[in-house]
Amino acid sequence: MRIEDHRITELRAFEHDPDPSPIGPGIVDVLESPTRIMAPIGSTVIRVPQERSAVRMNS
Repeated sequence: MRIEDHRITELRAFEHDPDPSPIGPGIVDVLESPTRIMAPIGSTVIRVPQERSAVRMNS
């Protein structure tokens, strides 16, 4: 792995892997993509009054 300015700029295969996946290097491109999903879809946290704790609802 190579890091420059606090960002991952390169992923390299494990040197002893006889058949490394081609997926690794492509991950670098999607880490900061504007289309990246940053949180799970379909889960919402609703904050309720102090006498009750947060309730998680799936939609």
